[in-house]
Amino acid sequence: MFGDCATLAGFPIVVPVRVFGSEFTLTTVSADAFAGQYTWYDDGWAGALTVSAHGDSALSGQYTSLRFGTTHRVTATVGGALPTGIALDIHDFNGLDAQRFTGCVGTGSRALIAGVTQWRDERYGFYAVRDAPRPIAAFRVGEVEPGDFAGRYTLRGDAGPVRVELTHTGGRAVEGVVHRPGDGPLPLAGAVDPDDPLLVTLTAGDAVLSVRLFSRPKNVLAGWIDVPGARIPCYLVRTA
Repeated sequence: MFGDCATLAGFPIVVPVRVFGSEFTLTTVSADAFAGQYTWYDDGWAGALTVSAHGDSALSGQYTSLRFGTTHRVTATVGGALPTGIALDIHDFNGLDAQRFTGCVGTGSRALIAGVTQWRDERYGFYAVRDAPRPIAAFRVGEVEPGDFAGRYTLRGDAGPVRVELTHTGGRAVEGVVHRPGDGPLPLAGAVDPDDPLLVTLTAGDAVLSVRLFSRPKNVLAGWIDVPGARIPCYLVRTA
């Protein structure tokens, strides 16, 4: 999608984007736009991330796990083939030499990172925001089932906030509605992935959401939205 532009150092990409009634301009930015402090949520486990920029695309810093009470070295790169892309490694963490988190950064607010990580054979959603830690209450203990995706959510990111309602309609099928500010409701339809039970892919107009349910609290979805010419991060928090 952005391969030709990505080969040119400093090439400015400016893409007007409209998602769910929200309009903003997606732009390439250097790493220093994302330096700072974040609260990190990895499948519901909270932590504190602090990173600083090194050149146009590199970040480094540290991550403190509130679960383990340990601090770990962090390295990351932003940009590449996808201007909003990020690949971040937390070193010597969670029983791994490095746990990699891949996803995208919000160029509108510059205050959100969201995507997916793999731990051993499982893939989990994560997001990070420039905000104080907030507890995520458990919805239901046990393994994730397709019905766990149903509920009312607030979607946040460059494309929000907007209200989203999801309904489990049988099997792996999920349908819903996006309540757009100033516009009518926009239908959503999709399914839980048969090989990745935490992942649901939903289509609404020309937007495709790829988000993963936090397996422990089952109250948050995190990932991204693909629209023509752009990928933007998002997360959804259950309200009912």
